[in-house]
Amino acid sequence: MAAGLIPELVEEDHHFITFGRSRRNVEVILKEAKDKLDAAGFLGMARVGGKNPADLIAGYRGGYTPLERKEIERKMTEGELTGLVSTNALELGIDIGKLDATVIVGYPGTRASFWQQSGRAGRSGSACVNYLILENEPFDQYIAIDPEWLFSRESENAIVDPDNLLIELAHLRAALLGVDCFCAIILWISDIQAFQTLSGLVVLTSLLLFSAILFVLNKRETTRRELFRDFLSDPTICNEERLLSAISREEGESIRLLASVLQEHKTESNSMADALQDYEEYVEGWAHEAKTPLSLLTMLLDNRSNEMSPPLQAKLDYVRSQLQEDVTQMLYYARLKSSTKDYQFKDINLNDCLGEVLEDYAPLLEEKQFVIINKLQSETVYTDRRGLQFMLGQIVSNAIKYSSDSPMLTISMIHSEIADVLSVEDNGIGVKKYDLPYIFQKGFTGDSTDSRKKATGIGLYLVKKMADDLNLRLEAASPWEKGFKIVIFFPKLKSNGGK
Repeated sequence: MAAGLIPELVEEDHHFITFGRSRRNVEVILKEAKDKLDAAGFLGMARVGGKNPADLIAGYRGGYTPLERKEIERKMTEGELTGLVSTNALELGIDIGKLDATVIVGYPGTRASFWQQSGRAGRSGSACVNYLILENEPFDQYIAIDPEWLFSRESENAIVDPDNLLIELAHLRAALLGVDCFCAIILWISDIQAFQTLSGLVVLTSLLLFSAILFVLNKRETTRRELFRDFLSDPTICNEERLLSAISREEGESIRLLASVLQEHKTESNSMADALQDYEEYVEGWAHEAKTPLSLLTMLLDNRSNEMSPPLQAKLDYVRSQLQEDVTQMLYYARLKSSTKDYQFKDINLNDCLGEVLEDYAPLLEEKQFVIINKLQSETVYTDRRGLQFMLGQIVSNAIKYSSDSPMLTISMIHSEIADVLSVEDNGIGVKKYDLPYIFQKGFTGDSTDSRKKATGIGLYLVKKMADDLNLRLEAASPWEKGFKIVIFFPKLKSNGGK
């Protein structure tokens, strides 16, 4: 917007200054404004001695040499330039001639800066116009909603911390220099020979005194920083009192206010943590309670199946498998969130492990009429059996959910020097390329299809979390509508006795 306003100000022969928030902002506004002046031809090509309108504006910011800044100031004062685009380097102090307009791009942060920048125009008592262009920042948007806030109060007070180390050092240097000069004058007046003899000693004494005071001040500042860090990490009453004893009374009021806010947030955080723990324990308890009807359903299917019709038996078996999967997901989610883990690492026969998983999902696989191609031999991997079974179960479940016509599941393994690589591949609908990087994120279900409308986005997330816990690496590949492949890398371990 500023780049569009500047050509109009140039066309109307205003002398103006535009304030940007940063050096980069200044250069962007300047370039865009020059481009508009070149392209639109607001003044033709013969304003002053045939000068190009784009040459009537210039930038002014830190990074220019003193000579460049002086030349820009001269041109602005003498009227060779009609406008500048500047950072707050021109906010005060430098004479650049009479201005009748200012453009402030974004609220500068304080009323003092706003009034100072606005006040660059109209200093000779003539009429002027000030533009404030609000940007997409919280403060700017607040002013857009309530502009009276900007004009209803006075400028902020200038606050100086007398205990600031840099300010104290500046005062100390000035005081020591004053003492040295005073001593030198007294010695010179009283005895010039003594002055020549003792002047070096006076300077040396001052340097030693300065070093000693500097050491004390630095140690005090370091102690204050450490106490403040301790207070922020653990805002207890003890740490608060230790910090208050090391700072000024004015700072103490701010620390007390900060302590009350931190304590309030800590209390809220603890309450939320307790509520979350209660909720997780409730869900976990419910999942365990749900195992009872599942067990009864399993007993019914195992012992009374001859009394049921085949369609009813298939439906109950399907319901049992779905419920079992949901309960398993709940329990493993709670297990992964737990601070203590009960993994048992040992050599696992992959064929046996896979067979148990396929048996659990047999009703769902049979319903979809899956063809299973198992290329595993007698490979073993070193990992936790239950964790691996859970991962394979979720991968198989994912293949079932997103299967296509004539579904097929292929399991194979490749051996390398550094890892055994297990591959599980299906010929389902796959994942779109732009969704693939996010499939392991919690709750991500990808581009909506009929299959994914019922998805929870939790299965592959749990697979990834379990793989991280077991120190396994996962990779996924999927050409859209041509299947999905997930690969698990089992690192090879070496010891004195081999694997």
